[in-house]
Amino acid sequence: MYLKKITVEGYRAAAQAKISCEFKSRFSLILGANGSGKTTINEAIALAHPIRFPWMPPIDASVLGDSPRRVTVEYAYEKRKSEESIFEKQLKSRQIPAPNWDSILERSLGSVRVQRKTKNDIPRDNIRLIHLPAVRNPIDELSRRDTQILLELFRAAERASSGKANLASLKSEAKYLLDAIIKNGAVVSVENKISQNMSRLSSGVSEHHAFVGTQVIDDAYLARVFEMLLALEDDRDIAKRLQVSSLGYVNLLHIAVVLAGIPNAKSTPVVQSNAGYTSAHVASAGSKSNPVSSQESLDSADEASGESCATDAGDIEDHSIDEGVEISSELRKARQRIEEAERMADAEADSFYPDQFHVLVLIEEPEAHLHPQLQFGLIRYLRELANERKDIQVIVTTHSADLAASCEPEDVIIMRKDANGVPAARTLTDVPIDNEKLKKYLIDQTKLHLDATRASALFADRLLLVEGVTEAAILRQFGRVWAKGDEHRVAQIDALAILPLGRKVGPWPIQLLATTGFELVTRVAALTDTDVKGDKPRSAHRPPKWHEDLNSDVARFFWSHPTLEPSLVSGNEDMVRRCLGFAANTQISPSIVRDHFGKHGGRKGEFAIRFSREIERRLAKGLSVHVPDEIREMFDWLFDDCTNSVATSGDVHDYVE
Repeated sequence: MYLKKITVEGYRAAAQAKISCEFKSRFSLILGANGSGKTTINEAIALAHPIRFPWMPPIDASVLGDSPRRVTVEYAYEKRKSEESIFEKQLKSRQIPAPNWDSILERSLGSVRVQRKTKNDIPRDNIRLIHLPAVRNPIDELSRRDTQILLELFRAAERASSGKANLASLKSEAKYLLDAIIKNGAVVSVENKISQNMSRLSSGVSEHHAFVGTQVIDDAYLARVFEMLLALEDDRDIAKRLQVSSLGYVNLLHIAVVLAGIPNAKSTPVVQSNAGYTSAHVASAGSKSNPVSSQESLDSADEASGESCATDAGDIEDHSIDEGVEISSELRKARQRIEEAERMADAEADSFYPDQFHVLVLIEEPEAHLHPQLQFGLIRYLRELANERKDIQVIVTTHSADLAASCEPEDVIIMRKDANGVPAARTLTDVPIDNEKLKKYLIDQTKLHLDATRASALFADRLLLVEGVTEAAILRQFGRVWAKGDEHRVAQIDALAILPLGRKVGPWPIQLLATTGFELVTRVAALTDTDVKGDKPRSAHRPPKWHEDLNSDVARFFWSHPTLEPSLVSGNEDMVRRCLGFAANTQISPSIVRDHFGKHGGRKGEFAIRFSREIERRLAKGLSVHVPDEIREMFDWLFDDCTNSVATSGDVHDYVE
């Protein structure tokens, strides 16, 4: 089972038009530039799931748009039995449909309030969400705030060894230690002083006393103990190492602790209650809600205590009443055992995870503080976890090209704004190409070539495709010349994604990025060589036939004739001569440059570096640089709908046509 689709209306980026995001499997990576709608999807997922951890602070109602304001969640069952979780198998055996529900978003005292409308009485309460937001302090969350994670980790270990999750052994050990501590003279003295003051403060209304020895050893107490242990830097080497460790490793440790706390689901049947098909209902992390009846609670209490406490207590109580004697010490002990057993049962029911569950793990920007090699390892582990654990689904949102390059194309969901400015979610493998052979070719090429550098194209709004690194080294400098000193144009050039393909520009990646109706970029330009000798003019060259199916407002070809280096000569003869190392009186022409690199092709990189530095030097001195026609036309087209400013009178260079 997995979250298949989420639809958002009237919230954040979906305020004007609804956004739908579909997931193919139990692992997905959502990427996109800032403002593309990732936060909308993340928060919508969190808001739609009532039982989540950690606690989510209130969201300001200013993010709400006009009605309807709704989040629709649709889960789907796995098609293959080998991928089914225990929970899913039991739902199918009862012919219960895959969960789906609506969450209505409302304003309430300046915050967003959620009302959920369940369809078909589905088992929504067995679906849990772990949400690790982008803004997090892992040291704080590990050592001081999210101790519930540690409790779940201990519960998972106890469940694996004994089948229970009430932390009875830990609580017993804690009680033993506490009983020993309270006998210390210093503790007794402090207790007496506190008790005296508390008695004087409260005796006028309802006298209270404070003793450490009266502390109930419950989950909250254990959490406070863990907090103190982790905070003792001077005495706890592990806590000290945590504090001084790199932020990247601490972030990984936080993720590891959260994932380790997810237990293995039990094979016991799902119990139907008034709240849905659930065996335990936790409204939120740290809150308690026990749906079992009082009799069930008593039975669980007996089991946890290891004896029939109710029977013993009843026998004693009846005997005491018949004899008319005071309640015996045995009866008090029996009642204490019952109370303790009930607390143990409550503790087990208070676990974040019921016996049967599906957990959705939403991790925002896990790449924080991680170098690329650790990012690769992290994403591989998360993919393997989702593959191995049938009851876990992982959704990752990121700005990292390294994480994108580590995923399979079918795992990648791209968030971007369409031609109307409305955010849209698109999966790479859903490119609408009828020719299955061509589509397979594009996907295979994506798997083969989508490294970290090329993955940056998935975040781009404007993209320039070139054949090699020499073009990439020169073109951005030519772009600054084209900008004519206009700050807005310069910013556009600096932000332009230039992608060297290392080969002739073919259908990949243009069709992947610019298929009509499935555009992943606003505009993509391809600058490629004609590689044709002779006098055939540049204008005579046309794009390949497959390009005719694309929207010319989104994708266009531009030509360097016959290659880039000879096309630079006209108007820049002196620059080319200097960068080639020719004598000052050497005649220079496109054919001479072409023949030169025909013999010394390995020197193109060296020439490109020298030429780009020469452009930079001339810009600084206000000297003229000529931008070849095809390059000027290319920049004009790439930015004609977003660059309306003109050059200022204080230009430091000339723009030569």
